[in-house]
Amino acid sequence: MPSIKIVAKEGHEVLSQTTDKNSVALTEASVVTLGVAKADISEIQRNGADVVIRLKSGEVIVIQNFYSTTTATDNSLVLEDGNQLLWVKLTDETGAFLAEVVYEPLTTIEPLLYSEGVPLWAWAAGAVAVGGLAAGLSGGGSDGGNGGGDQGPSAAYKAATAAVDKAVEAYQDAKDALTAANTDGLINPTEKAALEKAKTDAEAAKAAAQAKVDALPSTEQAAKDALDARLDKLTDPVITVPAVNDADSNGVLDNVDAAIAAAKAAVAAAEAKHTALKDAITAKGGVINPQDKADLDAIKLELDGLKGTAQDLVTNLPASADKTALQGKLDALNTTVPNVNDADSNGVLDNVDAAIAAAKAAVAAAEAKHTALKDAITAKGG
Repeated sequence: MPSIKIVAKEGHEVLSQTTDKNSVALTEASVVTLGVAKADISEIQRNGADVVIRLKSGEVIVIQNFYSTTTATDNSLVLEDGNQLLWVKLTDETGAFLAEVVYEPLTTIEPLLYSEGVPLWAWAAGAVAVGGLAAGLSGGGSDGGNGGGDQGPSAAYKAATAAVDKAVEAYQDAKDALTAANTDGLINPTEKAALEKAKTDAEAAKAAAQAKVDALPSTEQAAKDALDARLDKLTDPVITVPAVNDADSNGVLDNVDAAIAAAKAAVAAAEAKHTALKDAITAKGGVINPQDKADLDAIKLELDGLKGTAQDLVTNLPASADKTALQGKLDALNTTVPNVNDADSNGVLDNVDAAIAAAKAAVAAAEAKHTALKDAITAKGG
């Protein structure tokens, strides 16, 4: 079944919308839109207060009370034929049903709606004539036809309406572009330029539309006021273009890039100091006297300070491959300063000194015993 939508002419609200019924009833002056192509219609007839649309497929659609003088005194029928709207004009200037229905293209159904009780397409004829046109639509008047008789919106009104539609679309496009650009929280120079253009285009479209609306004659005041109301809803600025925060377009916030660079520099400084410590330890040849230990401890203290600074920077980075790699480099800086092993600073390991002293004492004892032996032999006088 085709879609059937009923829009109130006075309040402009959608009274009902269905795709599963082929009969609807009107309760107030309305615009009825049918999702039916003109080419699919076999005939449109009046049946008392109702309009009956027969499709070539055999399907029948009934709009009840379309011509009722008690419940719906002014109704209009519009086809949604693909990408175009067709106003279906069913009656002539006397209110008689036309032998051949007239289809007039529309940009929007707005010209068929009311503003403060007056049709938005009201122009030169004035309010009294508009009332006659409305009566003609209901089948009981003599000054007009369906939804405004054989007349329609003026060319100026159509142009103004199209311009307003374009402005509304441009404003929405700008808002949609901003939403899309903010999805990842990143704004690079290309995105900023596109947003600036969308904003400029939207504001230009609004200004162009306002000029066309302002140019409408006072005889179309009701229509003019309605279009002005639509433009007034397009508040300025349409969007606030955010500042660039991904200047190099690498998909990373500039402040995060800066933080990564600072962390890398800090880790590099710690690595350099760590290398200096290892080189200094190697230069001692494995012999560490008290002064050597003090010197090495001083380098280690500097290293620990640099590692602490680097660790803070790395910890504060958001999760990333860079953070993981930098943390791995910091964890590798784990060299410790060896203990003193040359307490007397004589250039000989303390355990070697002790071994030498023990050897000297043992040799001295042996020498003494050797002397005692020689003396005892001498005492025997041969």
